[in-house]
Amino acid sequence: MDTAFVIGNGESRAIFPIKELKGKGAVWGCNAVYRDFDDLCDHIVAVNPPMYEELKQWHSDSKKNINIYGPTDIVD
Repeated sequence: MDTAFVIGNGESRAIFPIKELKGKGAVWGCNAVYRDFDDLCDHIVAVNPPMYEELKQWHSDSKKNINIYGPTDIVD
């Protein structure tokens, strides 16, 4: 698949039907996007250490098939 969607944390999420993106390409989200859309993203990135720790805990508890990336996964 050669289409990707990147979802940020801004208020624009409320005016766009992002749930409809699922299955139309790889969906990348950031930080706490899982709080509102726990089945939307294929990948979630969090570079703030406390946010990444929260994301890791959710990922561990939820057993979702989502790839998560944190501060140590970012290349200089």
